[in-house]
Amino acid sequence: FPVHGHLLITPPEQHGGAKMYESFDALEADYVEGALPPRDLNHAVARPINPMIHPVRDPFASNPEAAALLKTLRGYPIPR
Repeated sequence: FPVHGHLLITPPEQHGGAKMYESFDALEADYVEGALPPRDLNHAVARPINPMIHPVRDPFASNPEAAALLKTLRGYPIPR
């Protein structure tokens, strides 16, 4: 949480509603116990990361060579 000092999880109210984490240990404990579902964690982490990586994405939209490279990369299988 070095950038924002916290992580806000905002699932729908029927799934427990919002919860603020101010330490990784607390977040990890809830995740390990199953109190924090992977989907909620994924959405909460993506929200603050997307603006940080947006400048990296721009060249792929405006540069034809970069766009071609991205298309090639997306063609590779993702191991799961």
